[in-house]
Formats: sequence, C-alpha cells, structure tokens
Amino acid sequence: MVAGLDIGTDRLRVARGDASAPSFDEAATVALAVDAGDLTATGRAPEDLATVEVDGETYVLGDDALAVGDALDRTPESLLDAGYLRPGERYRAAFAALVATGVGGPAQSAERLCYTTPGAPVEASIDTDAHRAAVSGALEDLGYDATPVSEGLAVIYDVLADRNLTGLGIAIRGDTTSACLAYYGVPVLVFSIARGADWVEARAAEATGVDPDTVADRRESFVLDPMADADGVADA
Repeated sequence: MVAGLDIGTDRLRVARGDASAPSFDEAATVALAVDAGDLTATGRAPEDLATVEVDGETYVLGDDALAVGDALDRTPESLLDAGYLRPGERYRAAFAALVATGVGGPAQSAERLCYTTPGAPVEASIDTDAHRAAVSGALEDLGYDATPVSEGLAVIYDVLADRNLTGLGIAIRGDTTSACLAYYGVPVLVFSIARGADWVEARAAEATGVDPDTVADRRESFVLDPMADADGVADA
C-alpha cells in the first residue's frame, strides 16, 4: 500500500488506501506550549489531547492546539516556515508526534509513503537537506518507506497523466509557490519562492481597492480561462 502526505504550512493531509477511493486524514501543522495551569483553565485533560514533551515542556499539537489556543486567546506556532520544518528539536519532535498521533499513525506492513516538499528556495538561505532528513527520519521511525516528491511534480502527476507527465506544474500555497518543469515525469527544473496566495491576494486588493476577504473568496473560485470575460479582481 502507498500513502501520500502533503506537508503544508497550515495543515498536514494524508491519503491512503485504494487510489480510486482513498481515505483522508488531516491536522493543523501547529504546536502550542502549555503548562498544567493552562489546561486547567480550559477544562481539558492532557490525556484527551495530542501532546508531546520536549525538554520538560508540553506542546499541544494540531487541531487540539488551535482549540486550546482559542480558549487561551493565544496563537499556536506553525512547525514550518516557507514550507520547510523550522530548525530545532522541538519542531522535529512535534512533527513526528503529529504524524504519529494525528495523521494516519504508524505504517501498515512496511508501507511506502510519498511526501511533498517545496522546490529549492531561490530567495532565502534554508537548509533543505536538514528539512528532508528530519521529515524522512520522523516517517521512517514510524515504519514508512519515505520518498520526497516536489510539490510542482505532484501537480504534474495529478493533472498531466494524459500528456506524458510533461509540462509545468505550479503549487501555490499561502506563503510559498513551488514550480517544477518535467519531461516524461522526470524533473528538469524545480524551485520555490517565498510568496504565495497571501501575497497575491494582498497585491490584488491593493491594486483594485477591493476588500482582501472578497479577493480571497474570488481566488478560491477562480478558474484560469483566457477566453472568459474577467473583471478587475480576476485581471489582478
């Protein structure tokens, strides 16, 4: 069996099972440091939450971190920055625990797992090897045979199967954009930039004078069609 893990700055998403009817799990890619007093104030017991202990500190993970953060009026911290796992043991440990407890759990019978990674960043100095080592190590500790796949290449495999897996795949996330040029499924050029949907929406709202939330809603429903009539927001 093969599983797929999409690692986003906002959420982890895993698909497994039959490719024609896979099952899905997901969790927010965040952690929140708490103490016993914090949990008492929210009326929540540690055993009822996804947590991890790192250097004597307790971190609530995933969607539980969002719920506890709302109750405490605090914002959980993303485990990733520009699509890459933040450096430090607490981020590695939180990621491994989140995968193990919140997204699919341990491997099933030496299960193969393909996970997404951004392309090499062109505008920032990020240790991409450390990111892959941390992610692969966490997954292999759970028994997975882990293989990285660039986000742009994943797009090509999704939409260009009938075109010999040849073309340009672009994955736009909130804070990053990854691109991959492939020929017959083989990556020729792979890179990413630290600008994504959030940056596009902000620039479009600034250019058109339209409320940013309205621009965000339009982007969600936007379909690229050169023949369609477009208004100012779509043009932007």
